Amino acid sequence: MNKIIIASGPVIVEDNKVLLNQHGDTEFWKFCGGRVENFDDNLIESAKREAREEMGISLSRQKNRRNKPWGRYKGMEMDSS
Repeated sequence: MNKIIIASGPVIVEDNKVLLNQHGDTEFWKFCGGRVENFDDNLIESAKREAREEMGISLSRQKNRRNKPWGRYKGMEMDSS
């Protein structure tokens, strides 16, 4: 049986620059994010938590600028404050 994993994380873009996070002690750079741990939270709250935990960034102000399927994924744009 296939296992479904739900993940959430923001893609932070400011002044046409994308914010990436270095993965552990490797040379690999990635967007912050991870598995949704608490299914009582919605995906927005999970993305905010990942940004806070991994990058120390507080995403408090959100503007739902885009919420549509992207390929087989679903995403939305939000602004940071």
